Amino acid sequence: MHGYAIIQEFERMTGQAGALLPGSLYNTIARMLKSGLVEEVDSPPPPSDDERRRYYLVTPLGRSVAGAESARLRKLLLVAEAQDYLPEA
Repeated sequence: MHGYAIIQEFERMTGQAGALLPGSLYNTIARMLKSGLVEEVDSPPPPSDDERRRYYLVTPLGRSVAGAESARLRKLLLVAEAQDYLPEA
């Protein structure tokens, strides 16, 4: 995906419009590129292509790190639930 598509997908999945700003997204992408968590890939063929856009793909290392972070957050959620820290649904 390219940056704007990432923002749109985040908003669609979370229902939080405007929560992910371009400046913070692109700073994060730069750090992830440097760490090898994502890689820049060739753009799709025209007509959907815009030469100004950069497209990114999660690397195997990035998937592994995302999985570990997901497991960590899942454990924190279980602790919060066990301590009754979560609001009533």
